Order: sequence, then C-alpha cells, then structure tokens
Amino acid sequence: MSVIRIAALTLLAILTSRFAADAADSGVIVPIATFVHAANAGDRARLISAFTADSAIVDEFAPFRFPAPDAAAHWYDGFGADQTANGVSDAHISYTAPKFVSVDGVHAYVVLPTVYTYKIHGKPAQETGSLAYTLVRRAANWKISAMAWAKRTDTSIP
Repeated sequence: MSVIRIAALTLLAILTSRFAADAADSGVIVPIATFVHAANAGDRARLISAFTADSAIVDEFAPFRFPAPDAAAHWYDGFGADQTANGVSDAHISYTAPKFVSVDGVHAYVVLPTVYTYKIHGKPAQETGSLAYTLVRRAANWKISAMAWAKRTDTSIP
C-alpha cells in the first residue's frame, strides 16, 4: 500500500472518530439511536418520540415524502404497510459511526452509513445507503426534525 494511501486512510479514520466523538459528546445520536432501536423493535410510540411534531421524512416508498404534522407516525404506518404489501419480514436497521456531524447551537446535521437487512418472500436481502438527519435541541433534549434515506445498493433488485 502506498504511503499516500495509508496517510489518507489514517486521516479518514481520525476524522470519522472525531465526528463520532463530537456526535456522542453533543448527544445528537441519542434520538437517532432511539429511532433505530424502536424501528427494529416495532415500538411505534418510542419511534415517534424521537421526532419533533413538525418533522418531515423522505423514504423510498410511497408517498415518498411524509410531511408534518405527525410525519413519524405516518412513516411508521406506511413502512409497515409497504412491508406487508411486498412480502417483507425480519427487517433490521443498523448503522456505523457517523460520516458527518455538524452541530451549530441548537441545530445539528448527521449522516450515518446505514444497512437495512430483511427477507422478501423468505429470501434474504440487503440495502445499503445513508440516513441523513437534521436535529433540533429543545430544552436539554435533541429531536429529529428531518430524516431522509438515500439508497446506494439493493440486493432485492435483479
């Protein structure tokens, strides 16, 4: 491996760990982790609690944009309906360290590499991509004010 490539990878590791540390220190990951854990557990009320009432969500299933009010509730219900309609089971969302975190006062922006695994008609499938979030701090707590899924790969598409 060339010295330049090693240096670039080292710098990337340092920056990624810095973003992860900044995110952890600021608490912006808390509502994101709440969303992911609640989605994986099928806990509608807990999932909704991670979002502001005026949030918006963009995802790959119709109607694709879930606006305020109650975007998280509409997204959750739409996600379940889409899964049922398409024979999806065993859905699981996971993420790795943030690729980008920016906190400016009471506002934050976070991009997480994300993997969505599931079965479609009993066959394993996986999507990779990123979830991008905007967050707002209200009192001592961060809440998700917007979330968007950007798919990079999908093994269920031939």
